[in-house]
Amino acid sequence: MRIAYVCGRLPYPPVTGGQRDTFNRGRELRQLGHDIVLIAVRKGDEPEPDPAWIAAVEREIGRVVLVDEARGLAEKIRKIANLWRSPLLAVAIDRTSLRKSIDELRAFSPNVIWMDYIFMLPFVQQLAASLCIRVAMRSHNIEHRYRRVVARASHGLKSSGMAWLRSVSVRTLEFRAARLSSAIYDISVSDMPFWEEKAPGRVVRWLPPVFSFPPVDEKRAITHDVAFLGSLATSTNIEGLIWFFDHVHPVMVARHPGFSVLIGGSRPSEAFARKLRAIPDVELRRDVTDPAEVWAAAKVLINPVLSGEGVNIKAIEMLGFDRPMVTTPLGVRGFPPVVCNAFLIGDTAQAFADLLDEALKRPAIAHARARDEFGIHRFGAVIGELGEVAMDGNKRSFG
Repeated sequence: MRIAYVCGRLPYPPVTGGQRDTFNRGRELRQLGHDIVLIAVRKGDEPEPDPAWIAAVEREIGRVVLVDEARGLAEKIRKIANLWRSPLLAVAIDRTSLRKSIDELRAFSPNVIWMDYIFMLPFVQQLAASLCIRVAMRSHNIEHRYRRVVARASHGLKSSGMAWLRSVSVRTLEFRAARLSSAIYDISVSDMPFWEEKAPGRVVRWLPPVFSFPPVDEKRAITHDVAFLGSLATSTNIEGLIWFFDHVHPVMVARHPGFSVLIGGSRPSEAFARKLRAIPDVELRRDVTDPAEVWAAAKVLINPVLSGEGVNIKAIEMLGFDRPMVTTPLGVRGFPPVVCNAFLIGDTAQAFADLLDEALKRPAIAHARARDEFGIHRFGAVIGELGEVAMDGNKRSFG
């Protein structure tokens, strides 16, 4: 089957959990025998993607079509004027780039559009209408709820103000995306009842992220007691880490002098980096490209997340390293019991610290059964019905 795989930004290099999720899914679709064209947006204020990045995506997934975001003062005014109908995050495509990309995709003749990023909905609507094909939507979380969570977790007038602006009209766009779609593939078991109620008549399936879990070099030195890896530009991650260092870390240092922490992630603010530098035995590694560089370097893996929606991609990555894992309840939200049972779950700072104590005494733990939930066999079984979604797509009217 030929799939138009519509993303946001180019998912390469895959340095964040979201990028790795998008990249892995595209790669597995190709391995299942599908022919992929990946569509990614090129923002006007960003440098051109490195040709080596494009080559890597085309080698692993399929041909890349870059579309240019509309820009300029008129576009900014239009976005603000339409804020109550369309969110700031909705991507408007430059008209010339739109026509060119639709012509390219018409030549490719896809059977179905996979919408991996709902903020590309304006582009997806026009592509579906032009080619008269069906749409399958990937739901990473219930986005309008997630945006409200991000706004509440943001600190400072500027950050919280921008987060609030980005949350406006997201619910409207998300429901429009669901109505356009013939199938919704949700990342979270917990979110499926929401879509079954709000999008009647659509195919709704649980589709967990697919991970290949490459073998870990067991000879890699363990240098820290605990480790965390995640985007350090995301307010929910920062919120959780501040809670950990303010409420859990002092307890652990009192119990274990020299207690060491490794924090890895992309784009930390200078204020947060400064906070970490002031804490003894804490190391910050910026812009980590190989998760094993962080996860495999610690005795225990932690995920102190306090707010969010969907599922935590980092929790899935943690399963690839046979270490004890300690998380808050939200860190395993949306997973089936077999996955939740692989984690030690603490809902208070005291419980989290007590579980860390227990975990530090544990030997390596095999997580093979939980990893099976994210294998290509499960992914292939769900995606196998995508052909039915695409069937008779040329008879469907879009408007």
